[in-house]
Amino acid sequence: MIHPPRLSLAKETDLPDILNLQYLAYRSEAELVGDHRIPPLLETLDDLKRQYETGTIICSMHNNAGLLIGSVRGTIRDKNLFIGKIMVHPRYQGQGYGKQLLNYIEHKAPDTVVRFELFTSNLSKRNLSLYLSMGYSVFREQAVAQKKWVFVFMEKIIPRAIIFPIREEP
Repeated sequence: MIHPPRLSLAKETDLPDILNLQYLAYRSEAELVGDHRIPPLLETLDDLKRQYETGTIICSMHNNAGLLIGSVRGTIRDKNLFIGKIMVHPRYQGQGYGKQLLNYIEHKAPDTVVRFELFTSNLSKRNLSLYLSMGYSVFREQAVAQKKWVFVFMEKIIPRAIIFPIREEP
């Protein structure tokens, strides 16, 4: 019997494995855009530790053998969850794990969050398809200096019940 992967908030001891997975998973994105100096490939363990220590939500996904197969992280600012570094081990891509990671971090956001935001390149057709299928919509594109591709910024607005204060009668 195959067990589904285990999703959890990452522990500090997971960070080296997350960074190694990041280097592995983002190689294909670097090849896609023709730039092997993209930020995910330049990040260091100290950078990741700083993010962890300053409250970035970092999630991990392990298979039933305990192997890290995915991760995602997000930062909360002004009632927004900025989602980044969604990654799945190349051997496990195309099996719905990216969708599970995205869903997991969305549900880890506090109730004060009213909007999710993320971005990818216009060349990342699989990423764009995933985000659109999960209710995200494009709100901005940004050219990358001296590149033949653009960043596509996407958002999902979270409907929250509006609760009006009870007006007391004098």
